[in-house]
Amino acid sequence: MRSRTCFLIIICLVVATIFLIFFEDQRPIGTIQSLVTETNKQFYKIKNFKDNLELSEQKKLITDDKYLKILGFVDNPRLYPHSVWRNSSLPIRLMKFCNSSKCFVIDLNYDLFPSHVAKLSIHAYRPVIIQDALNFAGAVLYMECNVRVSFGNISALVNKSLKTGIVLSEQEDVGVSNQKHAVTSLTHPKMFEYFQTVVDNFEFTPMISVRSMLVYNTEAVHKNIMLPWVQCALIQECIYPIGKL
Repeated sequence: MRSRTCFLIIICLVVATIFLIFFEDQRPIGTIQSLVTETNKQFYKIKNFKDNLELSEQKKLITDDKYLKILGFVDNPRLYPHSVWRNSSLPIRLMKFCNSSKCFVIDLNYDLFPSHVAKLSIHAYRPVIIQDALNFAGAVLYMECNVRVSFGNISALVNKSLKTGIVLSEQEDVGVSNQKHAVTSLTHPKMFEYFQTVVDNFEFTPMISVRSMLVYNTEAVHKNIMLPWVQCALIQECIYPIGKL
């Protein structure tokens, strides 16, 4: 009887020992693997944070290529007058004045772009919409909802725009009539850093209005005006710097 009890005790001890050895062997491996995985994730997050911080400190117009491709900034863009657009109707937003035989309404899908573009208060949508229309139609007569055309013959305006690529209003409406404001007086200093220039270069440059414009998608406009404008609009810290009123 005693021998049988001792035998059972020995078997239990052996089983318990094997059980402990098995789990002790397995647990460190799993723990080490989890530790390595989590460490790699943290290093990846730190690297991304460092890269974003460096880009922010460098103040460069660097944006994701997927956004630029959507707007027509590709290796072989559609440029005026070399490209041919089958439909030259300009998209408009006023449905009740839109004749379906001549024009149609196009809604911009804000989900395709950074979330701040949809905020109407910072006007980041403006260059995105204009560039999207340029890529679609080749030429755009852009007007804000509070702008009206006061004359019927725009041939002179069109001819001037064909030569220069773009025609804009002279002065941004800042609530003071007949008074020109310098770019530096109404532009946040941090914005100049993104364009790799200094504030002093714009002390005597008057503000212009982008509430209305006639623009053609020429090569010069595409590369020198629309590209940096769109890039700035896609970077929230550029189009709406911290501390901007």
